[in-house]
Amino acid sequence: PTSVIEVDPAPAHELSPYLYMQFMEPLGTNDSSFEASWDHLKDRWRPDLIEVTRSLAPSMVRWGGLFCSYYRWREGVGPRASRVPMHNIVWGGVESNQIGTAEFVDFCRQVGADPLMCVNFESDGRPGFERAKGSVRRGDAQEAADWVAYCNQPDNALRRSHGIAEPLTIKHWQIGNETSYSRQGFDLETAARKTLQFAKAMNDRLDALGKRVSDNLTLSAEKTSQTITGLEKRLAVIDEAQKNIANLSGQVVSLQDILANKQARGAFGEIQLNDIVRNALPPSAYDFQVTLGNGKRADCLITLPNPPGAIAIDSKFPLESYRALHDAKEEPARIAAGRAFAAAIQKHVRDIAERYIVPGETAESAIMFLPSEAVYAELHANFAQVVAASHQAHVWIVSPTTLMATLNTVRAILKDAQMREQAGVIQKEVQTLLQDVVRLEKRTENLRRHFGNMEKDVREIETSTGKIIRRAERIEEIQVEEADSLKNPAIGPDTAASPDDGPRTAQGSRTAPLLTGKGE
Repeated sequence: PTSVIEVDPAPAHELSPYLYMQFMEPLGTNDSSFEASWDHLKDRWRPDLIEVTRSLAPSMVRWGGLFCSYYRWREGVGPRASRVPMHNIVWGGVESNQIGTAEFVDFCRQVGADPLMCVNFESDGRPGFERAKGSVRRGDAQEAADWVAYCNQPDNALRRSHGIAEPLTIKHWQIGNETSYSRQGFDLETAARKTLQFAKAMNDRLDALGKRVSDNLTLSAEKTSQTITGLEKRLAVIDEAQKNIANLSGQVVSLQDILANKQARGAFGEIQLNDIVRNALPPSAYDFQVTLGNGKRADCLITLPNPPGAIAIDSKFPLESYRALHDAKEEPARIAAGRAFAAAIQKHVRDIAERYIVPGETAESAIMFLPSEAVYAELHANFAQVVAASHQAHVWIVSPTTLMATLNTVRAILKDAQMREQAGVIQKEVQTLLQDVVRLEKRTENLRRHFGNMEKDVREIETSTGKIIRRAERIEEIQVEEADSLKNPAIGPDTAASPDDGPRTAQGSRTAPLLTGKGE
């Protein structure tokens, strides 16, 4: 017989808007999407992430899961350059703490969700979470209360010193994460007692500030012990629900199934490569799907001046060999899987060296892009000889994070080349300007010479003018003397001159001519 279950989608009771929510947790080497969600060049969330999350319309987003059992909130506040990285105990790897309290609240504000902060509940009583590489990871009630003050106290000195003047106003706080799921953690009685201690410490801090974290935090804390006693019954219901979810999950196409197809996996790597290159370099510095002179097509070609010349980047994703290595439990199986993984990487390195290092056309090296931080970490942690062999083949293996760092160096090289090019233009213009200055100096000298000639001509003109004036004065003097002679004649009858005699004086002697010389 076939059973039919009819589901009425209309809710029988009013549902809290916080029933369906999302959560954000750094998953270390298992999933790099957390770090990849942040644009480290522009210090902001990636716009496509904000857009997609906003379309989901979450009413609330929680900060952290198991991660909060060893998270110290002070490591994720203040200037990013001074934030201390932390070891991710559960998920592996190192978290940079570049995303912390302020960044998470900013994310919630942009997507229209209320933030829910999960505090470190004395590492949920799990000894394995209390220390990591000499660092104390256990947080107490006072630390949780200080976090509340940092976020909600209007004049909190620490927050204001970090450049955040207004309070973050976080209303919702969660004490611990899955505190009763592990036998290694608190027992029910201890969890209830410590929950009340945490709630009191956090509420006391809010009361001292004149504001409460929420209207029902104390009531919730008092009911925690009652809730925990019935938790075992609820766990049975949850276990049954998990079985149903497991059955449904088999019908869902996961990312793992998609990546099982080599073509789909290749497209995934190429898309990730394209996004990273576009975010790091100007459009003139790269091309995608470039066919080289030998007929081989590279996923990306970075255009650099000689030396070193254009550098080819090709995406490779040895997922099958990595998965086999990860799934191997016994030592012989792990050794065999490790050899297969190393062989797969070495084959990719040889292919890239043969196809994308073309003398006279490309640089003497090429880049192999691994789109998974986990694969990259495994390679560098346990296969140093493979990495060394790739260096000898002039093939540099990068992950999304190290590719971004490499492209930052490329961008600096391009900027330096542009500066050198502009320096050459400036030098040429300066040389031209120098020629113009020399030409101007010659023309100034010619003008000075012309002025000297003019000054000489003026002096000669002044000399001639002076001579003319002096001659005119002499002529005037002669005319005056002749006039005076005519007015007072001194010549008698006995002294009359013959017509051909020259001029004479009053005594009758001849006079010499007044005008002599050669017409001076």
